[in-house]
Amino acid sequence: PDSAYILAQASVAYDKINRNEEALLLMKKASEIEPDNIEYKYNLAVMNDKTSKIEEALYLYDDVLRDYSASDSFNISVEEIEERIKTIKSQI
Repeated sequence: PDSAYILAQASVAYDKINRNEEALLLMKKASEIEPDNIEYKYNLAVMNDKTSKIEEALYLYDDVLRDYSASDSFNISVEEIEERIKTIKSQI
């Protein structure tokens, strides 16, 4: 229960079988344990986005952009995140 990595991996597994609420809960716990982990924040944003929790997703996407660093081994571009933020804002 204290391993952010295991919680995040379990979350991804739940997400793949469309058990969205369990996936969200586990990723949130992983993100709370390692609040500086940008991948956990991003995955949590995407999961909130998929479950129509767009205000929470928007907050998290903004947080990811704020914490984004070119040195991160993060495979999502700033432009992709900015585009998603723009799309969400147009829906609110």
